[in-house]
Amino acid sequence: MKTKVYALTIIGLLSLAGAGFCQHEPRAVEEAVTESMPATDEISWVWGEVKEIDSQAAKLTVIYMDYQTDEEKELLLITDAETKFEGVKDISGIKIGDTASIDYALNNGQNIARNISIENIEAMPETPGMSDDPLMGIIPEEKAQ
Repeated sequence: MKTKVYALTIIGLLSLAGAGFCQHEPRAVEEAVTESMPATDEISWVWGEVKEIDSQAAKLTVIYMDYQTDEEKELLLITDAETKFEGVKDISGIKIGDTASIDYALNNGQNIARNISIENIEAMPETPGMSDDPLMGIIPEEKAQ
C-alpha cells in the first residue's frame, strides 16, 4: 500500500513539474517575438458624422455614438501626408454631415487619421406608379353578388 502511495506521489510531482515547464516555454517565445517586433501605433476605428472641418489645419471633428456609455461624443482627428482617403480626393472633398469611417492612431496625445472613408449614401429610387397615398395598391374586397 505504501509503495502505491509513493508511486502516485512521484507521478503527481513529475506531472506538475512537466506542466510547469510547458507553461514557461511559450512565455519565453512570446517575449522574444514581442521584442523583435517594431513599435507601432495601435489603430482604433470610429464611424460617425462629420461635424466640423478645418481644411487649412487638416483637422476634422466627428460625432459618434459611444456604445459603452450610450452617449454621443466628439472626436478631433488630424490628417497628415500618410492619411489615405476613400470616396473623396482629400480633406477638401469632405462636407459637414458626411458619414465617415475612420481608422486612426493615437500619437503624442493626438488622433492621427490613417484612413478616411466617406460613405456615399444614395437615395432610394422611387418605384414607378407608386404615390404617397398609403392606401394605394390595396385591392378592395369583391362585391357580394
